[in-house]
Amino acid sequence: MKKTISCVAFLAIILMLSSCNKAVDPLVGDYSYKTSGSVSVQTATDTTTHQLNETYGQMNIINLHSDDSIMIVMNEWEGKVYTVKCIAHEGGYVIPQYVKHVQINGLSSINNKYDVYASGTATIYGKNTIVIHETYTGIIHPDFSDTAIVEGNNILTIAQRN
Repeated sequence: MKKTISCVAFLAIILMLSSCNKAVDPLVGDYSYKTSGSVSVQTATDTTTHQLNETYGQMNIINLHSDDSIMIVMNEWEGKVYTVKCIAHEGGYVIPQYVKHVQINGLSSINNKYDVYASGTATIYGKNTIVIHETYTGIIHPDFSDTAIVEGNNILTIAQRN
């Protein structure tokens, strides 16, 4: 009887371990990151290009153990925290649309921080680097303009494993 219970327990452990999602395990961990890029700002009268304020922070990749999903948690040094569930797709991960608070440099505005929609893809290089390509879109209301459209597709985040 004791031998049967031991065998059943052993088989249960083997089944649990074999059902773990091995595809994302190498990603799981802590990273340091830097985000930079530029956006175009279109008002009623013209379109200008502006640099985003570079952001730095800590990123944590969490294995969700379902459908090759991961959770990316980005803690900016300035205090903002973004949490995004990403789905595996063609060797990388798709980052669905989420709202991000960004600082757009060079606008003639008292407050140059705005909420935009961000989405993109994450690609893994080697065991220690994640590159995130994002697109930002949104409508903002700078202090000296009624409405402006923000678009940017060259936003890049480089994350290195700690």
